[in-house]
Amino acid sequence: MAKKKHDLTGQRFGRLTVIHPSEKKKWGAYLWDCVCDCGKEYAAHTRSLLTGRTRSCGCLHKDTLTRRNSLKFNDLTGKRFGRLLVIKRAEERVNGKISWVCECDCGETKILIGQNLTKGSVNSCGCLREEMSLLSIEDTKNAREMIDGTAIDQIQDRKLNKNSQTGVKGVCFTTKAGIYRAYIMFKRKQYHLGFYDTLEKAAQARREAEERIYGEFLEWYALTKKPNDSDTSG
Repeated sequence: MAKKKHDLTGQRFGRLTVIHPSEKKKWGAYLWDCVCDCGKEYAAHTRSLLTGRTRSCGCLHKDTLTRRNSLKFNDLTGKRFGRLLVIKRAEERVNGKISWVCECDCGETKILIGQNLTKGSVNSCGCLREEMSLLSIEDTKNAREMIDGTAIDQIQDRKLNKNSQTGVKGVCFTTKAGIYRAYIMFKRKQYHLGFYDTLEKAAQARREAEERIYGEFLEWYALTKKPNDSDTSG
C-alpha cells in the first residue's frame, strides 16, 4: 500500500479516533478506519477529518438535534395541575408525545402527556373522577335537597362513608407518602386542606374547615329558607 501524505493514525478528530489506514477508497480518496466514542466503527476521508467536517460516526448530529428539540418543550417540573404535582420528565414518550412523571395528592404516581396537563384535560390520577361519580350516585340514591350544589342533609348529618379507611370523614391516608391528607367537599368542589403526619392533626383541620365553611352556609340557609307548613301556626 502506498504511503499516505498525512499519517493520521492515533489522532483524534471530535469523537473519532483514527485506528489505521483503511483498505478501502471512496471516490478515489483515501479512507481511515476510526472508532467513535459511542463504540461504532466508521471510515472517514482524510480531508473530511482534517477540515473538521467529520467529527463522529453520525451520532453527534443526532445528539445535537435531540438537544435542540429538548429546548423547545415547556419544562413542567415542579408545577401543579389540580391534584397532580409534576416530579420529572418521563424517560419514554407516550404515543410519541413528551410525558411527565406526576404524583397525585392521593399518593398514586402516573406518567401523563404534557399537553393533557397544560390543557387541563387531566387533573388527577383518576381519583377525583371516581369521587365525583360516587358523590353523584349517592345524591341520586338519597334524593337530597340540593341548595346551590350542596346537599343540605349531608353537611348537617356529616355521616361517615362506610368505605372510609381512616374512620374520619374527609381524611384519607396516602400509603406511598405515609401521611394523611385532609379535604372537604363543598358545592361539588373538593378543597385540599393539607398533609399531616398524624390522623389527629388531619382530623382537626377537617373539623375547623367544617365549622368555618359548613357553619356559615347553614346559618345562611336557616335565615333564608322558606318556612314549611308545619312551621306556621293555625
